[in-house]
Amino acid sequence: MKIRWLIITVSIVIVGGLAFLLKDFLRDNLYVPIIDMVRFVSVLFRSLPQAFWWWLVLFILALYAAWIFMTRRKSVPSSSQSGARNLSRAMVWIQWIERSHRGDYSRWLLSRQIAQLALQIIAHQEKQPVEWAKEEIISSRFQLPAGVEDFIKTGITTPTFPQYTDLIRRKGRKKGREPLELKVDEVVQFLENSMK
Repeated sequence: MKIRWLIITVSIVIVGGLAFLLKDFLRDNLYVPIIDMVRFVSVLFRSLPQAFWWWLVLFILALYAAWIFMTRRKSVPSSSQSGARNLSRAMVWIQWIERSHRGDYSRWLLSRQIAQLALQIIAHQEKQPVEWAKEEIISSRFQLPAGVEDFIKTGITTPTFPQYTDLIRRKGRKKGREPLELKVDEVVQFLENSMK
């Protein structure tokens, strides 16, 4: 405890001695230039009319607004960038597939997207509306592999996540694998084969 007070006292004496020895140097090289700069800015501010300052503020705000507008226009994709849009959709699907291992919500989102794609493919192949394909799959009239049918039906028949969790509770996780535990690869393989 005494050593700490001794160190503090010695530090105060050294700093005080240096401040006393350097007071002229600090005054000439630090304090005076700062005070002169503050006086200059004050005189400049008072010498120009207030209307000038208001116009300067408005000009700066206009430049800032133009800069924001120009950067946002560049970031909006044009209609000629359809390839970039398709790439971004593919990237979104890749993210959903990667997240599907995290939990029920991610698997449910993925099943909804895959179900929509499957409906579009089936409707296109059969030259029927999407609603027809939806009814065919729900009523099991359309021939699909069992696991794929469960996956797609779950995506179609559970429009909200709480409905999906209710479905899981009703079926019980112990009675076998839940509809969305099917590997996504099997569903994607089926969809690819359907498109050939």
